Amino acid sequence: MSEPYLIKQNELPEKYISIHTSDRNSYRRCRRRWDFTSELRQHLTPKIIDPKLYVGTAVHFSLEDYHGYNLFGHPNNAFQAYHNAFKEYATENETEDNLAEFYEEETEFVQGIFDHYTENWLSARHLFDTLWIDDKPLVEVEFSIYVPELSDYFKTPVVYQGKFDRVAKDDIGRLWIVEYKTVASFDSDKLQTDPQCSNYAWASQYILPEPAEGIAFIQFLKDCPNEPRILKNGQISTATNQKTTLKKFRDALIKKYGCEPTKYNDVIKALMEKEDDNGDAFIRIDYVRRNKYHRANEYPKILAEGFEMLNPDALIYPNPTKDCSWDCGFKAPCLAMDAGMDWEYMIKQNYEKKKGDDYPWEKKIKYPQMQNQ
Repeated sequence: MSEPYLIKQNELPEKYISIHTSDRNSYRRCRRRWDFTSELRQHLTPKIIDPKLYVGTAVHFSLEDYHGYNLFGHPNNAFQAYHNAFKEYATENETEDNLAEFYEEETEFVQGIFDHYTENWLSARHLFDTLWIDDKPLVEVEFSIYVPELSDYFKTPVVYQGKFDRVAKDDIGRLWIVEYKTVASFDSDKLQTDPQCSNYAWASQYILPEPAEGIAFIQFLKDCPNEPRILKNGQISTATNQKTTLKKFRDALIKKYGCEPTKYNDVIKALMEKEDDNGDAFIRIDYVRRNKYHRANEYPKILAEGFEMLNPDALIYPNPTKDCSWDCGFKAPCLAMDAGMDWEYMIKQNYEKKKGDDYPWEKKIKYPQMQNQ
């Protein structure tokens, strides 16, 4: 059996078939949605920009810079440049009204959480250093791995493609793939079965100097800490449910009283219970390890799903669940299809073929060196 191997981005063949982790996830989740969205099928996307896409890509861009070349000096500066580029693109594409209120709300959250991340969270727990190879930081690491069995069967080069948010080294030299997630609430249990873990662990053995120890997920709650609550009489509140951090609370006590009065012991205890080496109430990190058996067992799954997905006669059918309301941008035409309505008209009016760039607004970002020229 031929072994998969890494292909450099500039050495990809002129024509090839690409399989992505997101494609596999979508295929397993719902074949009809996969048929609508996949590059292997109709490759459709909503004409109206999804605001959730803005937040996720902005966070990734800002942290890519901060943990890489750090051209902007602070993730909030990178976020502002991204925000401006996205807003310019949205205005040109007549989607500004759709996103105007969203900008203000999400901007406040992102800037607040980045302040907390850089000023408090990271300094309290030195976790990783970004891995650099040939004077380049391994952030937003794109990869293409040639899959010989699928290529031979379908008589066309087939490559498995993906992107690591970041590759970092811990204090004893182990490599970790760091992934960022913005979440409405923390859910660490589901990360153990997140498909990215085994996918990326398998890919890491072809990309990195040594296979990754696993995936380190950093979850950013879509919220940020406030300063301790101040009562009308000027005193700091003794409420134990304050949306703040232990450091902010203790700093406020010292500034106000010059000490930590005993009446605030319950608040301090409540805040301490929310914080440990893995994070606090706003940001946490979870480690998912993958060993050589995980890596070996992933490749047969890639092949099995690949043979099904690349079959032009693959059977297409929906998989309706309670998550469709928030998890799928094609809910309306899907329901129309099952109801015998004109779903094709809905597709024509509200969707379009996805263009080459995933995030075309990124081309409008103004970097610091550009401003100085």
